[in-house]
Formats: sequence, C-alpha cells, structure tokens
Amino acid sequence: MKADERAALNDALNALERLMRIFGVERVLYLIVAFVSFLMLLYAGFRIFTEQHISIPTAAAVLGGSGLATAAATRVGFFLNKAFAIIEDIIRKFTDTLT
Repeated sequence: MKADERAALNDALNALERLMRIFGVERVLYLIVAFVSFLMLLYAGFRIFTEQHISIPTAAAVLGGSGLATAAATRVGFFLNKAFAIIEDIIRKFTDTLT
C-alpha cells in the first residue's frame, strides 16, 4: 500500500471514529429510551394480567412502549447503516485502486 493510500485510509478511519464518538451520546440516549419502553411494556403486561382486561391507559402503555422501542431501534440502525456505508465506500475505493 502506498503512503498516500495509507494516509487516506487513516484519515477516513479517524473520521469514522470521530463520527462514532460524536453520536455516542445520542446512542446512549436511544438505549435509555429503549430501556424505558421495555419497562412500559412490562408494566402494561403486569396490568393486563392483574386486571384481566385491557383498559385505555394499559393500551396506551403498550402502544407507547412499542412505539418508543421502534423509534429507538430505527435511529440506532440508521447511524450504524451510515457508519457501515462509510466503511464500505472506503473499502470500495481501495479495492478499485488495487485493480
């Protein structure tokens, strides 16, 4: 590997590392949101089994918890997809230069 290619690879990987660090707080936030949604779903399940029927607040807890989990998973997936796209682009450029 040439020195300029090695420098470009190091720059790209450093940029990717900075990107992951920048969005680290956001990933932790979405992890907390996912945990809260899991607790909401547990609470809703407990209420369903103890009351033997589904009330409006319990249904709201089920829908809210599942919606929060979906939103958190979607955002984390979006950031991971972007990071892997950057890595894929880097690998593709280097394989194109080798051929």
